Amino acid sequence: MSADRQQEMIDRVLAKHAASIHLTRPPRTPLEELMGREEEGLSRQEEERHEMRIEILIRLLEYIFQDGCEPIKILRFVYALVKSIKPQLIADMPLADISVICADAGKATVSARIQRIYNGTIQKAGGKGSAAPFQKRGNYSAAQLGNSNRTKKTEAKLTKNHAVMQRLADQQLKKS
Repeated sequence: MSADRQQEMIDRVLAKHAASIHLTRPPRTPLEELMGREEEGLSRQEEERHEMRIEILIRLLEYIFQDGCEPIKILRFVYALVKSIKPQLIADMPLADISVICADAGKATVSARIQRIYNGTIQKAGGKGSAAPFQKRGNYSAAQLGNSNRTKKTEAKLTKNHAVMQRLADQQLKKS
C-alpha cells in the first residue's frame, strides 16, 4: 500500500472519530501543580508522594518503550493500552480502525497485541483471567459444533465430517 493511500485511510478514520474525542485541558497540568508545590515548599510526606509519582512515570515510560523506540511500535503499544484501559480516550474506536491508524494487517493483529500487552501482563503478575470490556470471554471454538444458530442439517454434516476424519486418522495409525 502506498504511503498516500495509507495516509488517506488514517485521515478518514480520524475524521470519523474526531467529533467523539473531547479532550479538555485542566486548569493546571500535573507538572504545573508539582512545580507550584516545589515553589511553596513540600512537607516530607509530599516529597515522598512526589518521588513516588516520578517513579511511577518512569516505570510507565519503560513499560511503553519495552518493544523499542520506533514511533510505530510506540503508537501501536499506546493504542493497545488505551483501548484496554480507557477506550473513551480514542472515542471507543473499533479494532479495525486502530489497525488502519497503526498500519497493521487487520483487527486480529491489534487484538493479539492487546492480548499480549493487557491480558499477558495481568497473568504474569498472578492475576486471574481478565478481559477488557470489548474482548470475548470463554472458549467459543469448542462451542461452535453445537451452536444454536446451526441447523440440524449442518450439525449432521459436521458430525459426519468429523467421523470421516477420525476414520482416516485411525487408518493411518494402523498402517504405521
